[in-house]
Amino acid sequence: MEYVLWHALTAGPRKYGQDGISQNDITKLKSNFINADSWIIFDDNLEETGLGINEWSHRFNIAVKNNPGLIYDDYRCRIDFPTFNVLF
Repeated sequence: MEYVLWHALTAGPRKYGQDGISQNDITKLKSNFINADSWIIFDDNLEETGLGINEWSHRFNIAVKNNPGLIYDDYRCRIDFPTFNVLF
C-alpha cells in the first residue's frame, strides 16, 4: 500500500481498488508526511517503520523498477515506469 500511496503523492489522483485516491486524500497524505518527516512502510521484521525521504525515494524507485506491479491493484498491468523525484 505504501507504494500506491507514494505513487499517488508524486503522480496525482488515481483509481485504486473500488474507489480512488483523490486530490483531497493526497493533500492530507502530504501534510502527514511532512509533519512526520518520514514515510511509513511495513517491514516484515520491524513492522511499521519510518524512513527518511532520501531512503524511501531510493527504495521506491528500485522496487518499482524491478516490479512495476507494486503501484497497481491489477498486477497484470505492466508499463515502463519513470523515476520520480519529489521536491517539497
